[in-house]
Amino acid sequence: MGSVLKIAIVEDSLIDQDILETFVKEFLFEKSIAFEITTFDNGKDFLETKDKFSLIFLDMYLPDMIGIDVLREVRDRQEDARVVFSTSSKEFIEQSYEEDALHYLVKPVTREKINLVLNKFLNIQAELQTVSLKVGRDKENYQISSIKYLESYSHKCILHIASRDIEISESITDVENKFKTYDFIKINRTTIVNMAYIKEVNSTGVILDGNVYVSISRNTKSKIKAEISKYMNSK
Repeated sequence: MGSVLKIAIVEDSLIDQDILETFVKEFLFEKSIAFEITTFDNGKDFLETKDKFSLIFLDMYLPDMIGIDVLREVRDRQEDARVVFSTSSKEFIEQSYEEDALHYLVKPVTREKINLVLNKFLNIQAELQTVSLKVGRDKENYQISSIKYLESYSHKCILHIASRDIEISESITDVENKFKTYDFIKINRTTIVNMAYIKEVNSTGVILDGNVYVSISRNTKSKIKAEISKYMNSK
C-alpha cells in the first residue's frame, strides 16, 4: 500500500485489545506494510478523536455505547472507513452487514480469523488503488489491480492491462518507483510484473494470465523467485 495504514481498535477488554493488536501487527509486519495502531477502551473517546482510520476493529458491547451506534456516527464523517465488529454475541450479525460492516468476528479471536479479515481488507483496497501515469502530454489514472505488467523497449514503456496496451511517456525507472509499495517485482532489466497475475514459475521465467511468458534475469534469479514464492504463500 502506498501510505501508512491507520488502524483503530475500540475494545474495552485489555486482554482482547492486546490479542487483536498482536495478530494485526504480526500480519502487517509479514506483509511489510507501514501502519499505525491506536487503541480506545470506549466509544466516546474514539468518536471524539480527530484522527481518521482506514480500518476499525470495533467491539459491539462497549461500556458506554453499542458498536452499531458507533458505526453509524463513523459513517457520517468518514464513509470510506472499513469496520470489523468483534464480539462474543451473534445478535447483531444481520444488522452489522446492513450497515456495511466489512466483517463480523465472533470471539474468541484467532490469528486465522484476523488473517482472513486483513486479506479481505487489502484485496478491497487494492481494487480501489490507482496510479497516475503520463500518456503523451496528459496524465491518466489506472487501477493498480488491472495492470498485468510493464515493459520497456526501443525507448518506449508499455503498460499491459487486461483490455489493452498503452504507451507511457515515462522511463521504466520512473514507473518502477511508483510501484515499489505495491505487489510488483522487476524480474528483468526491462520488465515489471504484477505478482497477482503470476500463474506459474519455471526454471527460466514466469507465466502470467493469458499465457504470457516473461523471462527472469539470470543474475538475480534466486532472489526474484524467493520474493515471488513468499508472495504466493501469503495468499
